[in-house]
Amino acid sequence: MNDDELRNAFDRRIARNSPAGADEVMGNAHGDLAVDDAGLGESPDRGWLRRPRLLAAAAAVVLVAGVAGIFAVGGNDGSEPVGVGTTGATATEPDQPATTDTSPATETTTTVAAFRNPFAECGDLWDGGAALDPVADEATLGELRELIQSQVMSDAANQVISLGHQNVYGRVSVGLAARNQNAIGMIDKIASPPTFDDDYVCVELPPADFDDSTPVAAEWVVAPESLPVGDNWQSLTLFVDDPDKSCGHNPDGRIVDTTVDYRDDEIEIVVLLEPVPYGAYTCEGWSPVLHQVALAEAPAGRPLVPGALQPIAEPELVDLQPVGPEDEP
Repeated sequence: MNDDELRNAFDRRIARNSPAGADEVMGNAHGDLAVDDAGLGESPDRGWLRRPRLLAAAAAVVLVAGVAGIFAVGGNDGSEPVGVGTTGATATEPDQPATTDTSPATETTTTVAAFRNPFAECGDLWDGGAALDPVADEATLGELRELIQSQVMSDAANQVISLGHQNVYGRVSVGLAARNQNAIGMIDKIASPPTFDDDYVCVELPPADFDDSTPVAAEWVVAPESLPVGDNWQSLTLFVDDPDKSCGHNPDGRIVDTTVDYRDDEIEIVVLLEPVPYGAYTCEGWSPVLHQVALAEAPAGRPLVPGALQPIAEPELVDLQPVGPEDEP
């Protein structure tokens, strides 16, 4: 095999295992075996020695390149071996593009804990029997009341609006303006064993659907001095009252708006009252309040009605036009 054939064979072998070409390997082999001017020279008699050395050196270079090629193919940095028969990504393989997670996002739901009230409603205890004797256990009830006063009622954020003093239920009665779980928890902590008991407290709460933010449509009637309406429509006086006649619903000072809707068959007058916060009242009597309304159109036979409420009285709410001689049968 001459040098050209040997170079071609080396080139095919190295191309599979090393980035080095046959020319580089042959050059290194020739360089290692070359004899300088002081040595053997270029004597033909030494040719038989030169070719085996060239073959041996080239074979060694190919062996080293082949081993290096195994690690290069596996992409291994030498820290761990590559198993026989395994195939890794080559160093020249382009980076894989980052993948985007297209799966739908999982919705997070928040569960609101149900309102918990460990105390009895005070209004339900009339026939339920007393937990303590209001007289014999007055000291215990007084101590419990003072703790609720100082630790809970003193902070307006807890919305405690009343604290009973007469112990009519044999308990300390507490009124809350809202279903305030924080205040309930504070009271429950105070009224716990071993000093007290939950049964020593009752709590008045607003209904779950209580709304103290929406104005209330008032009841009204036309005052006698404004009758007949056909003669006094430009300045009417109404008696206005709250439809809720329970404690604290005095309409005085609570009128916030009046609207008039002129229809073909009636005139609707709506008087709105400011809502009453739960429990923010005392029980006292009251009377309807006077309220002035000036109509922009003559009734002309149309009755006056208080919105969605039914007329309170008749014929005060009906405009009866005076009958003239020409209209008499």
